[in-house]
Amino acid sequence: MKAEGDITVKGLVEGAKLDAGGTITITEGIAGQGKSEITAGMDVRLGYINQSMVEAGGNLFVEKSILHSEVIAKGDIYCQQGHIIGGVLSAGRAIEAKDAGNRMSTITELYLGVNKKVKAREETLQDEHTILEDNIKKLRLIGNHLDNKKHKTGELTPKERVTMLRQKNSLHNYELRRQVLLEELSELKSDIGELKDTRLSINGTLYSNVEIGFGMYHRKIFRPITNVYATLTKGEIVIRSLG
Repeated sequence: MKAEGDITVKGLVEGAKLDAGGTITITEGIAGQGKSEITAGMDVRLGYINQSMVEAGGNLFVEKSILHSEVIAKGDIYCQQGHIIGGVLSAGRAIEAKDAGNRMSTITELYLGVNKKVKAREETLQDEHTILEDNIKKLRLIGNHLDNKKHKTGELTPKERVTMLRQKNSLHNYELRRQVLLEELSELKSDIGELKDTRLSINGTLYSNVEIGFGMYHRKIFRPITNVYATLTKGEIVIRSLG
């Protein structure tokens, strides 16, 4: 379902795709089984999220829990009365929840000020670009070697001529792919908020094996701690008591 304005679902969403220019409200929640995709230009409000992809152009309000899901909000993520277990959450400003992770030490990733989904794509493209640059360098060395021999002797062997044709074709294709990669990298933007304004608040328990990220800075939790908030201070993720 797609709408320019708001979408309201009175009940449960299972395996559906919703795309709204405004706010999406789901009175119960999403049981997506990895198939649901919810995208809103503004806020998303719902009871719970289970194995789904949710992206909000504004804030995300969840009454109960966020389980094993991929969630992005350009504003804040509020799950103040519930828990976040598994999955990857990215928020532009703040994430607030009762609990994050669980006693089973389920890997749970919480990112502030950065879109983890886009960041992962950036890293993939950068890795591919590095490999392409290395291949282009090797092909150019081969081409230079063959050009020098042809200049000195006036001809190449049949095998060398075939090698030169393949070299030129491969070099052309690699350079085209490199240009596509550079264009996509220039269009990608992983930051979705100012790091100085970001904050993680947990008013219950922050369990072990939860990874917290503020931009390029990361910190993994190794033991359960209660009633805390985390901020980025002078390039360090600092965790303090809520008092």
